[in-house]
Amino acid sequence: MTFNARQLSPTRTRPRGTRLEAEELGERVLPSAPQATVPIQQLVVSIRHDLSNVRSDVVAIQNGLGARANATVNADLNTLLSDLAKVRSDISSGASFTADLNALLAARVQLRADLGVHTSASVQQRVRQLGRDLRTFAADLAEINSTVSGNLSAVQSAAQTLTSGLAGNSSATVQADVQAFNTALSNVAANISAGTSATTNLNALTSAINQLSTDLGTKASQTDLQNLRNFQSQVQTLSRSLGQVNNMINSNLSGIQSMMQRLTSALSGNTSTTVQADVQAFNTALAGVAANISAGTSAFASVGTAITAGTQLRTDLGTNASRNILRQVGTVGSNLLGLAIELAAVRA
Repeated sequence: MTFNARQLSPTRTRPRGTRLEAEELGERVLPSAPQATVPIQQLVVSIRHDLSNVRSDVVAIQNGLGARANATVNADLNTLLSDLAKVRSDISSGASFTADLNALLAARVQLRADLGVHTSASVQQRVRQLGRDLRTFAADLAEINSTVSGNLSAVQSAAQTLTSGLAGNSSATVQADVQAFNTALSNVAANISAGTSATTNLNALTSAINQLSTDLGTKASQTDLQNLRNFQSQVQTLSRSLGQVNNMINSNLSGIQSMMQRLTSALSGNTSTTVQADVQAFNTALAGVAANISAGTSAFASVGTAITAGTQLRTDLGTNASRNILRQVGTVGSNLLGLAIELAAVRA
């Protein structure tokens, strides 16, 4: 998943639960000082908050305007909510969010133009807050999308440098090693692109590098040996990044499964056949997610199905269910969205 990086700055830190403040130039964000990359776990939480913040901003503008909003402004607000829902759907399904995110940013610009200057100070303040929240949302999405892909790009660059440096090596064994690590790297890149497990191919890549190191021995030039060490280091960084995100995915999935068991038990006494069918569909979808993750296959479709099942359960429960039940359904749905974001982090 990619989108236009000209609209935002790629990296910055932000304490959890706070809103980013940045200097603004058109629709581009300029952080006031250089910052380190935000950890993936914090980004997952931030993106979930971003979705909520943006929706709250739009609803607050709607409420602030009330009957004073003309048809054009109402259409702009509805477009914002529709585009936000599309971006959320893109995240849930693992689809590219580029077009829908850019449409969402453009919809805010259109709203500001159509509102003009003849609105209350409170509404104008909320419109500015919407702009800040949207830019934060865009930056968070860009950053989590570039975390593993950036590591992969560094590995590919190091591999290219090493391959070029060893092109003149006359050893057939060394050339076979070079071909082996390039093949393994291509397979790793394909795994990451498809959202499937790269573990097997990462192991093959590591083995190929180790074999090359053995076959080169100490007779290679200092430049070639330095290139090899850099390549090894970049592969280790990529492996650590993937491992960290995969640990997050497995931990989140385990938590979701536990919550779903409690929810299923809590709803066992519900006499509605529709609700019982929803619970069964929700559990079936969640089992599909677990099966995909266990097998190392893409889980985006099954996560999307599970989120849809949870939404249907929430709808069919209506307002008659207890507050605790509704909270549990919402928590499972929120954590499934977090799982989709984590899956997106390992897809370049």
